[in-house]
Amino acid sequence: MKYGLPASGTISGVSPEGPGVFEKDGRTFAVRFTVPGDQVAGTVRRRDKKMNFLDAQVTSSSADRVKPRCPFAGRCGGCAWQQMDYAAQLRWKKHLVQTALGIDVPDVLPSPDTFYYRNRMDYVFGTDGNLGLKEPEKWWSVLDLTDCFLLSPEAPRILAEVRLWAKRHALTFWDSRHGTGLLRYLMIREGKHTGERLVNVVTSAELLPTDAARDLVSRLSPLATSIVHGVQPKITDLSLAETFTVLHGSLEFHEKLADRTFAIHPNSFFQTNTKGAEQIVTILRDIFGTGRADQALLDLYCGVGALGICLADRFKTVRGIEVDAQAIALATQNAAANGIANVTFESSKVEDVVTRPGAALAELLSGSDAVILDPPRAGLHPRVVKTLAASGPAEAVYVSCNYRALARELPEILTAYRIASIRCVDLFPHTPHVETVVHLQRR
Repeated sequence: MKYGLPASGTISGVSPEGPGVFEKDGRTFAVRFTVPGDQVAGTVRRRDKKMNFLDAQVTSSSADRVKPRCPFAGRCGGCAWQQMDYAAQLRWKKHLVQTALGIDVPDVLPSPDTFYYRNRMDYVFGTDGNLGLKEPEKWWSVLDLTDCFLLSPEAPRILAEVRLWAKRHALTFWDSRHGTGLLRYLMIREGKHTGERLVNVVTSAELLPTDAARDLVSRLSPLATSIVHGVQPKITDLSLAETFTVLHGSLEFHEKLADRTFAIHPNSFFQTNTKGAEQIVTILRDIFGTGRADQALLDLYCGVGALGICLADRFKTVRGIEVDAQAIALATQNAAANGIANVTFESSKVEDVVTRPGAALAELLSGSDAVILDPPRAGLHPRVVKTLAASGPAEAVYVSCNYRALARELPEILTAYRIASIRCVDLFPHTPHVETVVHLQRR
């Protein structure tokens, strides 16, 4: 269809990216921030090979539509589904996973908290001084958030203080089109069970005036246990810093997961929903049960060691592999701090271990009794999938944050394994994302 042409219909489903969708005259239409059952009318604003995207108004509301808690819902990229009843969110997440995998899955396990559930937020500075989150499909447009119900009630207060701080010291804001400006990101990480909070101001250069640094600490120290200044000089849109200066407290903060305490670096991966992650640990402990005191567990993409450390009492040995050397150092530190002596960690790309002389992944897999795979959103490297199918141990558990990557990889995995169980856990309320835990047993 041509741009600007009118279209109307009733939203009948959701896309994996979040917008509501409907079919009409052999075409698929998508409308952001809608709910299945909504009737919509609008015009085509863009299209790709699969969909026509509409600028549309809701002319009649779905029974599953609710009033969003946040005044920025419907514009902000942080929440795609806040206007959808939470029970309906869980039903549609189940539908998305079933459709992608082509198999029945049980109901999605709900998040213990549906607001203030995140332990990390990466807020971004706009070129005009706005501080918040970007609008969907508008990388240049940052909403100046005065409310946000994802992290904690203190987060908007921190944002407000940082805005005043930047204005007082006449600091400039990053412009990615020209590679100019200073302030890029405001990363906030919290320990939901420890009460610790780390605030990381990410800039494009190492220069942060001394008086500005002191004033930042004065403003934020009542709200944060650690305040750091991170530097990311690359043009690439990254909130992860290359270097850090500690302005207050320490470079790490602590969080508890299933009664284990973990030190976490500003750049380290840690499951964003602490209480939801504890549900995953419970699922894994149920899967592995007891009676494994003579068995070895291999933990691939182990991060700071969270899953391996939480399962160490089930196994004789646990070996974790992770590309981030900083995370591996913390994993070793975390094991010692929790009094766990039967785990070891190694920094390496999992796919590189496949062909590394003397320690090939095939040998590691075949020498283990079970393996946990918890890869990033891109999923497993093809070499890892192939090696798992050829040489994997008797049991494998795939913890997937991207069911579409899982659907792409499962056919080859299932040439050697069968699915013993599958669980879906909602770690990201008000978004289309869902965590899938698949227990695999070798055929």
